[in-house]
Amino acid sequence: MIANAEKLREALDEEKEPKVKWKLSFVSLVAGGMKVEEATAHFGIGIATGYNWIRCWNSEGVEGLVRKKIPGRPPKLDEEELGELKRVLKAKPYWSVKEVMRLVKELFEVNYSDEQTRRILVGKLGMNYAKPFVRDYRRRKDAKISSLRG
Repeated sequence: MIANAEKLREALDEEKEPKVKWKLSFVSLVAGGMKVEEATAHFGIGIATGYNWIRCWNSEGVEGLVRKKIPGRPPKLDEEELGELKRVLKAKPYWSVKEVMRLVKELFEVNYSDEQTRRILVGKLGMNYAKPFVRDYRRRKDAKISSLRG
């Protein structure tokens, strides 16, 4: 059932990644004669997962047990467009989320929700948002700001 048991022992000795080593240990137990159902119960995994790990080992070796990165949906705005958006946003001292949403719609013809717009502003563009400080137009430019707290 398990192909190349000698290669399995070598891979188990050489592997440094804990999750891959754990999978190799499972496959090694099954290769040593333990039933798949017993080994899956011992490791706390499903039987289908156990058979999947064995299948991956038999077909691809250690590479089959390494977790592959699964790409998600591609972003609607690429890095260049995000850079352009950031340059436009820096031209004005503050923006509301709704204004940014309208700007993205006008410039790039992309609709984002409020929450996604916030994620882009904070996460990808490194910006932050807060309530703007109210400035009294009658106040002198050189006036000191005093605190009411003692």
